[in-house]
Amino acid sequence: MSRALTAVFITALMVATLQAEEPLKLQTVQGIVGKMEKETLVVHHKTEKTDKVTTFKLTGTSRFSALSTRKTGDKIVLVQKDIDAKALADKQPISVIYATNGGDHVLLTAVVQAE
Repeated sequence: MSRALTAVFITALMVATLQAEEPLKLQTVQGIVGKMEKETLVVHHKTEKTDKVTTFKLTGTSRFSALSTRKTGDKIVLVQKDIDAKALADKQPISVIYATNGGDHVLLTAVVQAE
């Protein structure tokens, strides 16, 4: 009977440890589009000290939009248009919001400057 209780206690402790992992933290990167593949996007960006390359994992919930302007009367209005990842161009300026999950940088949303 004590072995069964020990096994239950260890299992409960493992579940509690898994649930106590660090909460998701949103992070951002600004750079230029590098290599685009079916499930990944490479972005070249600068840190305080060096140039850096980060590979982002694309999921079914990753979203992309293009930022442009439109003149309405005498005002300039910012416009975001949803785009497909395939529309990204090499060396296009990009801002990425992402979270890290199991070592992967998962792209949540990205905005590029319209060409």
